[in-house]
Amino acid sequence: MFKVLNKNIPIKGNTVIDCLPYTPFVTIGDKIKYRAPNLEEQKVARQYLYELIDCVNPKLIILFGNISLHMFKEDSTILKDRGTAFTSMGHLFFPMYSVNYIKKLEGEMKKEAESVLIKDIETCSTLYKKIMEEN
Repeated sequence: MFKVLNKNIPIKGNTVIDCLPYTPFVTIGDKIKYRAPNLEEQKVARQYLYELIDCVNPKLIILFGNISLHMFKEDSTILKDRGTAFTSMGHLFFPMYSVNYIKKLEGEMKKEAESVLIKDIETCSTLYKKIMEEN
């Protein structure tokens, strides 16, 4: 196992950790197309994230999309579990749709997914405020 951070680094306030596993991309014209990380890349990212979570000790972790959700709750799907907080590893997680997922949708499905995401953001914000009031 590798060491990611010096655990003596003070981290204060709200902290955002964006972990996107390295994923090769292909350029098509002026657009870059990324692929989802494979299982080995996800495994490496999971180690990195667990180390970061251990160092930062966040009060709330927001997960965007299926891949990030599966890193902490393997038996779930974002379509089923989005908008519902759960505890894992002693931390509170809140899964939401990925913006990239919504960008791929069209018509009514896109409008509905956008509406759901806004509702989830509001729910997550309320949850966060409650957590901060308790501490």
